[in-house]
Amino acid sequence: FERLQNPNPRFGLISLGTNEGRSEYHALQVKLARRLSGGLQALASYTLGKSLDSMSSDVVPSVPSYRFDPDGDWGPSDFDVRHTFGAGVTYAIPAAESSRAWRIITGGWSVDAVITARSAPPVNVVMGTTVFGVSNALRPDLVPNTPVYVDDATVPGGWQFNRAAFVAPPLEANGNPLRQGTLGRNALRGFAMG
Repeated sequence: FERLQNPNPRFGLISLGTNEGRSEYHALQVKLARRLSGGLQALASYTLGKSLDSMSSDVVPSVPSYRFDPDGDWGPSDFDVRHTFGAGVTYAIPAAESSRAWRIITGGWSVDAVITARSAPPVNVVMGTTVFGVSNALRPDLVPNTPVYVDDATVPGGWQFNRAAFVAPPLEANGNPLRQGTLGRNALRGFAMG
């Protein structure tokens, strides 16, 4: 969406919506499945993936109201997870052999163990206002030579984003931002899951 020069004062706002957005996904996937002896099975998988786009959802509240530039918003998708590992083991419990009734009751049971680990999803740092679910948020400028992450033993995970690493981009005389900040969309990462 882009705010256009208003040729008619009877219209308060004119917006142009286009479908210039794009996305890419590349991945390497590896899977190992084995039937082991005695009712035991194992499965492991790993994905090395990279998802990039100019907008991960088409929800208007996520678009800055003054301008939308697909090329300027090109970056990791909201759901971009670079590394994903999953593994599972299944043991089929043998049914009791004593009688038909016991075979029906004890048959078909199994015990499963599953583990999943993945790298951190992206975090889009924005500043601005949100009124009734409509956002006028924009990305900040990155302060040079200032660490983006700082250690903090008082928060879960032991670290957090450094607020001093971000400043608002310059504004025009009317208070509207001149541009998006220098920090890219979804440029930072949150916590991994394991």
